[in-house]
Amino acid sequence: MHSNRQRKGAPALLAAAALFGSVALAQGVGMSSNWFDIEENRNQCVQQATKAVKAAGFTQNFEVVGGSGIFADNEEYTVNFRCVTEKKIALVIVAGPDSDLADEYVGEISDSYAGK
Repeated sequence: MHSNRQRKGAPALLAAAALFGSVALAQGVGMSSNWFDIEENRNQCVQQATKAVKAAGFTQNFEVVGGSGIFADNEEYTVNFRCVTEKKIALVIVAGPDSDLADEYVGEISDSYAGK
C-alpha cells in the first residue's frame, strides 16, 4: 500500500474553508490528509471506509455522498473519505482545531481501512 500522509499549512486552510465553509477561517483549522492505493471496487471501499471512520469515533452527521465519499464528524473534527476507484486510490482528509490530532486521526483511519 502506497501512502502519502501530509500536514498542510496555508494552502490547506484555504481548501478547508472551501470544503467546510467560511467559519473555518474565522476559527482557524488544523488539517491532515493521506492518500493510498486500493484494489477494492467502490462498494467495497465505501464499506471498509465506513467501518474505519466509525471505529475512529466519527459517527455524528455520518453521510455517504455520491456513492463514493463519506463525511462525518466527531466532537471537534470532520473527516472526508473519498474512494476514487477509477484511479485505484483513496483519500482521507481530517480537519479540526489541532493539526497534530488531525494527523493522528488520518493515520488511525488509514490503518484501520488497511486492516492494521
